Amino acid sequence: MIKRLSLLAASLLLASAAGAVVVQETTPVSLFSLSGPLEGPDDNSTGSQTGQLSLFNKDPLTFTLLSASLTLSSAMSTAGSLRQDDGSPISASVTSAVDVAFSSALASLDLTTYGFSLSKSGTSSAIDGSFLLSDSKDVLLPSFFMAEFIGAGTFGVTCDFLGGFSSGATNPITIQTTTATCGASITYTYAYDDGTTGGGGGGNGVPEPSSLALVGLALAGLGALSRRRKL
Repeated sequence: MIKRLSLLAASLLLASAAGAVVVQETTPVSLFSLSGPLEGPDDNSTGSQTGQLSLFNKDPLTFTLLSASLTLSSAMSTAGSLRQDDGSPISASVTSAVDVAFSSALASLDLTTYGFSLSKSGTSSAIDGSFLLSDSKDVLLPSFFMAEFIGAGTFGVTCDFLGGFSSGATNPITIQTTTATCGASITYTYAYDDGTTGGGGGGNGVPEPSSLALVGLALAGLGALSRRRKL
C-alpha cells in the first residue's frame, strides 16, 4: 500500500509540475441476470456470464495513466409464496441466498478474493403465503498500477452465481422466482498536458491547484503510514 501511494504521489507531482490536467473516467458494464422458478425448498440455481470493460486506450505520448480502480456489484430478489396441499397459505420463515464469485481475463487481476454472499430472511404472509426478499452489495477494489490495463480493446470480467432458497415450513408447496444481477465498472485516473484537447469520454478535468491538493493528501497519507510503522 505504501508503494502504491508513493507511485501515485510521484505521478501526481510530475503531472502538476508539467502543468497537466488530472481526469477520472469511468466505464460501467452490466454483466449478468439469473432468473427462474426454483420449485421446493433447498433447491438451487447456477449461472455465469462475462461482460467486457474497456482498456485504457489513449496515446501514451500524451496521456499518463495514474491508477485504475474497479467496482463490483450485485443484487438479488426472490418473490413467491408458500402453500399447503389444499392451497391454504403458510406463514413460515423463508431465506434466499446468492453466492457471487468474480474472475477476470487479465492474469494479473486476481478477483477470487472479492466474491461475496447476498442473503435475506423473512416470513411468508399468513394471508396469502407470499414473500419478497432482496439484498444488494458493492465492493470497491483498491487502485492498481498495472501495464495490462493499457491498450486497445476490452478485457472480460466474469460473474458466477449460486442461488438457493429454503423455508422453515414442513413439505410446503413452494412457488418462487429468484433474480440476480451483477455489474462492474472501472475508473481510470490519468493526466494529460493542458495544452492538448484530450480528456474526452465525459471525464471531469481537475485544474492544477486540485492536482497539488491531491499530491498533498497522498504525501500526508504516506507520512501517517510511515509514523505508524515506526510505532
